[in-house]
Amino acid sequence: MIHGVLNRNDSLYYYQGYHDYVSVFLLTLGENLGYHCADIATNYVIRDFMYPNFEIGVFPALDLTNKLLELIDKDMYELVELGGGQPTYALSWILTWFSHDIDDLSKV
Repeated sequence: MIHGVLNRNDSLYYYQGYHDYVSVFLLTLGENLGYHCADIATNYVIRDFMYPNFEIGVFPALDLTNKLLELIDKDMYELVELGGGQPTYALSWILTWFSHDIDDLSKV
């Protein structure tokens, strides 16, 4: 599935964690429908994370996460700021769309 999606979209690049994202489509929808949904979701949901560098999509997503944290939990935001300012702890959640935290695929 991953090779198929990336072959159709030669401007996109694999990143560590993309296989976790795609595996949810495979395990919940099967190979055929899962492939088509993974292709659509790749192009319309996570495309910005699949460019050759992180400046286009990943860094802005971390900046947004940081701003949301500032608005929701000022104390936690200040702790993150003391540690360097970027909420890098959230990077895997952003890149995999929380696929590591799915305990029950039937709920997906």
